[in-house]
Amino acid sequence: MPSRAATILTVISVVMAGEAMGFDLEAHRGGRALLPENTLPAFANALSM
Repeated sequence: MPSRAATILTVISVVMAGEAMGFDLEAHRGGRALLPENTLPAFANALSM
């Protein structure tokens, strides 16, 4: 399992890349039973799904 710092850096990188490319990046609620919503680990989990 990736470290918390690696997860946070991955999420920040993806969000910044999305803004630079001009598209809207949003998390889905498919993993809401796995991790608390509106958290960086939940967003990283959504990306991995």
